[in-house]
Amino acid sequence: AAWQGKDTIRCPFWKRRATDALEAALLIGRFVLARHKSLPSLAPRRQGEPKTTGLAAEAVMEVIRADFEERRYYITGRLSREG
Repeated sequence: AAWQGKDTIRCPFWKRRATDALEAALLIGRFVLARHKSLPSLAPRRQGEPKTTGLAAEAVMEVIRADFEERRYYITGRLSREG
């Protein structure tokens, strides 16, 4: 269960409804944070490496291949030409 203080609710019906509501809210929160990277989150984020520009096409394909196969990344479809 997601809620530590659930034992303070004596009625089993309301205890179950409270934990169900909290677990649903946590699930939605995780979903939104995972899919909307532009939202500020409370979770610490790792600082990535600086962007690499000016690579040859073969080098870019190798980076993308490594991202798919080794790091299990995926492309969202919102690609840009910004560097």
